[in-house]
Amino acid sequence: MNDKIEMLGQYLKANIAPILISNIPSSLFNTIAVIIPSNISKEDLYGKIENNKFEYPKWYNELSSNSKKNMIIVDNLSLIPIDEQLKFHELLKYRKIGDLKIKDNIMIMVISDKVSKETINKDIYSLLVHIED
Repeated sequence: MNDKIEMLGQYLKANIAPILISNIPSSLFNTIAVIIPSNISKEDLYGKIENNKFEYPKWYNELSSNSKKNMIIVDNLSLIPIDEQLKFHELLKYRKIGDLKIKDNIMIMVISDKVSKETINKDIYSLLVHIED
């Protein structure tokens, strides 16, 4: 476990690609991360137009307004269907959602209870650095 945590720390510092990890609770990162549940609706992920005005997603506002939060965690990815996981493609590949760009110093991590061909979309998996157990 110590090797896994050390490797995670090195990848987070490098911030080269989003990281996929399993068997670590997202609650460990509450103070430094904005946690996006995998079952978030597309409207809540991307933002919405209300009263003829675009409203940023709540998670994006939290990230922008809180200088202590320097990480985004997509939590429990394997709990949603493989096709639905593609809603995170733009965030993971381009570090943005629509016109909302994620700052370069923000790290992105995906947590999944199960990691296999049956539980993680292959296109999403290809964008991630997987730190295995």
